Amino acid sequence: MMKIFKTEDGVKQVLKNPQMYLGGVSKATAEILLSAMFSDAILLNEKKILYSQIEEWHVLSGLTNWTERNVFNLKSPLEIFQRIIPFPEGGVNSIRSEVLLTAFASQVFVRYDTQWYIVKGNEPEKTIHTQLPLDFPFSVGFRMD
Repeated sequence: MMKIFKTEDGVKQVLKNPQMYLGGVSKATAEILLSAMFSDAILLNEKKILYSQIEEWHVLSGLTNWTERNVFNLKSPLEIFQRIIPFPEGGVNSIRSEVLLTAFASQVFVRYDTQWYIVKGNEPEKTIHTQLPLDFPFSVGFRMD
């Protein structure tokens, strides 16, 4: 049985032991978070992924919502961004990367078609809304301040 930390505990646990969750590195960078997200998307069978940097925002976009794959018993799809969820597809002791975004980025959003969800921080500037690729209906964006 997989252990999933409660909502408030997941982010706290990651912040308490960053080196454990960042592969031995003590400070998260945009590149580390992007690499983890990109790997998750590939392992979750997303076939087409696009990276965009729009102003200070880092955005991964896909044709489908890969964050919903292989996750069960969550009350909201955004809970994955706040929980430590084992990810055996990524190797021994791997976890899903979404919680890393919540822990280390200053702002995080999810866009699915025309719906926007603010995971952390404030809503992105309107210029971000207009610059996301329309042919990729799903996007996860974050910024490091």
